[in-house]
Amino acid sequence: MFACRCSDVPVESTVGDTGSDMLYGPRIPSAPGLLKLLHSTCEQLTAAEQKLIICKFDLERFSTDSRKLQFYTGFKNYHLLTQFFEWLQPTAQLMAYPYFKKTNIVVRGRQRVLVLIDEFFLVMCRLHAGLLVEDLADRFQISVSTCSRIFLAWINLLYVVLGSVNIWPSSECVSKFRPVLMKDKFPSVRVIVDCTEIFVQKPSSLVANTQFFSSYKSHATFKGLLGIAPHGAVVFVSSLYSGSISDVELTKSSGLLDLLEAGDSVMADKGFTIGKLLAERNCRLVIPHFLSCLAQFSASEVADNDAITACRVHVERAIRRIKESRILQGILPLTLIGSANQILTVCCLMSNFRSDLF
Repeated sequence: MFACRCSDVPVESTVGDTGSDMLYGPRIPSAPGLLKLLHSTCEQLTAAEQKLIICKFDLERFSTDSRKLQFYTGFKNYHLLTQFFEWLQPTAQLMAYPYFKKTNIVVRGRQRVLVLIDEFFLVMCRLHAGLLVEDLADRFQISVSTCSRIFLAWINLLYVVLGSVNIWPSSECVSKFRPVLMKDKFPSVRVIVDCTEIFVQKPSSLVANTQFFSSYKSHATFKGLLGIAPHGAVVFVSSLYSGSISDVELTKSSGLLDLLEAGDSVMADKGFTIGKLLAERNCRLVIPHFLSCLAQFSASEVADNDAITACRVHVERAIRRIKESRILQGILPLTLIGSANQILTVCCLMSNFRSDLF
């Protein structure tokens, strides 16, 4: 078959020749060539690993990108998020996941498809970035039902754990951190309050729709009362009520009055005509002056109104920060109405973990 004997063919001339490889076997590279081949293979594997990391949607992917991490979770950086998670982790490891099949059963010990910190990351993406369950299920490569169970379990856990922390400050704490303007003008103000509303899907029941309808928002809403300390921290969050409730009735039912002490003042806008309720507890209401029959404010009333407005605006800023959680910006679907109270409360309390309000 061959024109010459094997011994007549130099070894160098057989390099790369298929017929020669069949005779002598595959050529073994020299030591420098083998080292170069190994380096090339390692580089290819590293590049492939980086591509897999980039494609995978999890917390580790954004550990070095604070801007995107804040967009998805609201936390300023990875260190702050992991610190919060480490505080929460011992309780989260014992968490029960709801499992809906034929009956409502809580199953403990189910094997997790995601690591615990990525479950927390998923919930933060749902709350702050407002991502839909279907979107999150696709990003994390899990089923929609699993994603929904994870969210419900975590939102209840956060509601219980954060709600167990006493956020109502003592009078001494409020005085210590009171801003200079309020220290001079309103030294007795304990809390600044305002109501907020979140839109909900219109229920099919006419009775329920009438109860939920807010004349102020011209939509079906839930309404809650929020209170901030003079230095800007959220210190009171009420339960949610139907949108048709008045500010006065909401304040009476919220439990805020039971937290006040004699000599405290509450700052609010003109809609909170709760002066008599506060007077019964030896407290005072600080609101802008109403225009009298003279149809003109006096110089002192103008100065008081300006000072009250300058201080009261911070509760509006706090509400705006809370509603940076995009889950509260749209219309809450009927499927989440049962968790609406937990969602709003968690968003309010999580806002305290961001930077100072002012």
